[in-house]
Amino acid sequence: MAKQPVSKFQDVTLDFIAKNTPEAEELAAKLGVSDNALLGAVANEFDTRFNPDLIFDTRGGTILWVGDLIASIFNSDQILNNYEAIKASNPNVGGLKPANPATIDVGPANFRISTAIHLLNS
Repeated sequence: MAKQPVSKFQDVTLDFIAKNTPEAEELAAKLGVSDNALLGAVANEFDTRFNPDLIFDTRGGTILWVGDLIASIFNSDQILNNYEAIKASNPNVGGLKPANPATIDVGPANFRISTAIHLLNS
């Protein structure tokens, strides 16, 4: 596994953690997992959007914003059809991310669309 650089959470991320702690505690209790693990994982993804050290890195806000933009081109039916195609080992255009919106990570917590669909269906 490649070693990831370590940095402190940005102030905006610490605010995100404080704001979302009650919901994380409630969800973690329902899932039977640690609220710190749940919130820490989401906060780590959130931080990549606002960390100035990562702004032009492949994990940083600029690249993530492009992913959000690409995903927004597709409607919900197209995304769901793509999700089903990927599950059937038949992704669009050889599996390239821009042609497969279900594989894109989106939003402030950087969730992969296919993961969100899977969890909603579970």
